[in-house]
Amino acid sequence: MTPAKFRFLYFPAALSLALLSGQALSAQVAHAPAAAAAHAAAPAPASVPPNTVVIRVGTTAITAQQFQQMLDAFPPQQRPQVEAHKRDFAQYLANYMALAQEAKAEHLDQTPEFKLHEHLLREQTLAQALLQSLRQTLKPTDAQVTAFYNGHQDMFQEAKVRHILIATAGGPGGSKLTPAQALAKANAVEARLKKGEDFATVAKSVSDDTGSKTHGGDLGWVTHHQMVPSFDKAVWSLPVNQISAPVKTRFGYHIIQVQERKTAPLSEAKDQIAEQLQNQLIQEKLQQIKAAAGVVLNPTYFGAAPSAAAAAPGAQATTASAAPAHPAAH
Repeated sequence: MTPAKFRFLYFPAALSLALLSGQALSAQVAHAPAAAAAHAAAPAPASVPPNTVVIRVGTTAITAQQFQQMLDAFPPQQRPQVEAHKRDFAQYLANYMALAQEAKAEHLDQTPEFKLHEHLLREQTLAQALLQSLRQTLKPTDAQVTAFYNGHQDMFQEAKVRHILIATAGGPGGSKLTPAQALAKANAVEARLKKGEDFATVAKSVSDDTGSKTHGGDLGWVTHHQMVPSFDKAVWSLPVNQISAPVKTRFGYHIIQVQERKTAPLSEAKDQIAEQLQNQLIQEKLQQIKAAAGVVLNPTYFGAAPSAAAAAPGAQATTASAAPAHPAAH
């Protein structure tokens, strides 16, 4: 059976250093292609002692242990593919080593350009090692996770919502109704629903929200601040199953019904919270490190430092600027 042609999606950026040091490669990788073997699959290779030389190129040797360290350094999602085709990876690696040896023979490793690149690569690898170390050491406690959960319940709440939109002129569905006309129609819809007419049937008949009307006005599960403010306020203040009075938004008037609310338990939310708190701890530590390092950029060469707002393009934008998936969504 001929193995499928594949491409290594990543190649360790610290390869040139790891070949000589035998240390585990950095998980930071750059795109690099590799050709698959064009012959029938060979029998499974036998295991060998860790110190056995498995690749030799000139005077440079790589042991089984060192080679396995390189494989282990690939991102988890890539590792099975590389493990399944490790001979192809080894051949690609050997080819790289041969080219590197020739480059050294031609003293290309002594050029200013190479030395600068080598220095930057070392700095990058050290920085990545620090980040990995911080991720291992900076972790929130169970008490911190629980306290965050208790203090931010709204982050873990969802509401199952449906609505009927009576749009005003310029809104969805090509409506030509004035605000007063739209409000009058919405009041009539509210009255019909409170007399017992089926919500989904009425929504399919009169709603101007083309995205939800075919589903009986169903918007699915929504979270806090997912909708425009007035709609959001109604969602989180209405009693469950009660029909709202018309709620005005820039799209028109909405009749809203909250069918259910639920809060994710701590057992479901704790991993997400722990990751968020850990990222905050790491960012705080990085800010401390940068402040202690005394970073200075020459303003004559680089220009004046931008303001915080200008330094983060789009930071002032909100989700309200995005095209809504349906009327009432930000």
